[in-house]
Amino acid sequence: MRATLRPLAGSSPMRTAALLVLVAIGVMVGSFALLGLPGAAWLTLASPLARLFTAHHAPGDSMWPMAITHSLIWPVALPFAYLAATRWTRPGRWRVGWTLMLTAAAATALAVAFQVSAGLIS
Repeated sequence: MRATLRPLAGSSPMRTAALLVLVAIGVMVGSFALLGLPGAAWLTLASPLARLFTAHHAPGDSMWPMAITHSLIWPVALPFAYLAATRWTRPGRWRVGWTLMLTAAAATALAVAFQVSAGLIS
């Protein structure tokens, strides 16, 4: 008997979300191995938005811990973004696009919140 794998688009949303949880864990481990460089990239991209909310800047010595923390937290949004996208769209490219857009929005919002809170604390 030959085993066949169902395509990702044909599987249930909960099964795909569970797969994305594993992907998110892999991204977290990889980001931690990179010492927070992906989080630093998000923080750098979101810094103009953070300046809209506060005039204070986060001190330089708080950037590395914020980058590592951001690298460990933002992949959590990936399965939740997929589950939200399954409610709004049919399977296909639109679902992938919405998932990526919602994940990027969550990562950006998290980066802005980190920078604003660090600027207010310092």
